[in-house]
Amino acid sequence: MKRILLTGGSGFVGRNLTDHIKEKLGGEMRPASRIITDTISTVTSTFESLFFEMDGEKYELCAPTSGQLNVLDEEAVCEWLGSVRFDTVLHFAVYTDAVDKNKDGTKILDYNLRSFMIFYKYRKLCGRLFYSGSGAEYDKNYDIVSAREELLSDPDSISSEILNGSDIIQLIPTDPYGLMKYTCGRLIEQSENVCNLRIFGLFGKYEYEFRFISDMCLRSLSGRPFEVRQNVVFDYLWVEDFVRMLLELLSKEELKYHSYNMVSGKKYNLQQLCNMVNEAAVEYREQMLEDDDIDAETKDRIMRLVKQPVIFAKDGMNNEYTASNERILEELGDFDYTDMQEAINRLYFWYADVKQKDDSFVSLAI
Repeated sequence: MKRILLTGGSGFVGRNLTDHIKEKLGGEMRPASRIITDTISTVTSTFESLFFEMDGEKYELCAPTSGQLNVLDEEAVCEWLGSVRFDTVLHFAVYTDAVDKNKDGTKILDYNLRSFMIFYKYRKLCGRLFYSGSGAEYDKNYDIVSAREELLSDPDSISSEILNGSDIIQLIPTDPYGLMKYTCGRLIEQSENVCNLRIFGLFGKYEYEFRFISDMCLRSLSGRPFEVRQNVVFDYLWVEDFVRMLLELLSKEELKYHSYNMVSGKKYNLQQLCNMVNEAAVEYREQMLEDDDIDAETKDRIMRLVKQPVIFAKDGMNNEYTASNERILEELGDFDYTDMQEAINRLYFWYADVKQKDDSFVSLAI
């Protein structure tokens, strides 16, 4: 039995991960192993873990709440890691005031850096430690164009890269968030058993409703135009693809590298993404109208779904934010990415279903 510790289990990535395991791998919530309930002071005999099987190996995934494991409490982290000796730790917990305004926004960088450093300090108490990094490590003050991990993982041997015919020197980020993520990334490269999953643009269910693609889906469903600050080229990754990538990495005994750009390798500007949301609205309307059982009020609401205009507040293009996926494909082999239009359709249908049940819906992601 291999054991996994997941921090941030109630957040965007954590919820999608556990959903995927339940739906695709037959995972079941059951009472946790006695090594957990008998040795960790913050859990009781009623604490449950997610048990599943993958590639012939049995797993127990533990996702304690913040009350059961405060990632800012070094003694608590030591108790969990020292008592159980997890084969894998997924440190995805994030402190943010994006939704919960009771949290202190001035502490975001301090708290997130501290929680990382605690787990990094005790990394040898677990088999492998995975951390959710950020494309901001490449310095978002400039265009980030198909960025490769070598720019950050081996700066001593690569002082510059020829990208699109220009010499691009990798600079240390000047913004606090980027600098924090960059610092964590450099420490990870010097470790033996820590892996940096560098996230650029993830989208999917449970994310903050103000994230771009989710925001456009909700605008469409409420009949509002797509108001966008400025066009920009992104690499967006469907969160379910991220989860499948993560599980493939977990199933490997060894990894070739300490950092991976978790991206699709495909570029889309915001105008194109808005167009895809409009196409998703048309697909949703057509499918719903085929249902003879829908009531007149619902049918009237669906009939009002039209393609929304896209309004940019500022002309021109903002800095590109894309990365190379060559390294992750080298590690995983042939990976079947979900078509972007299909992914947006699925997200649109999910929001439509949630809003139909509760029109006052606000994203519960934390």
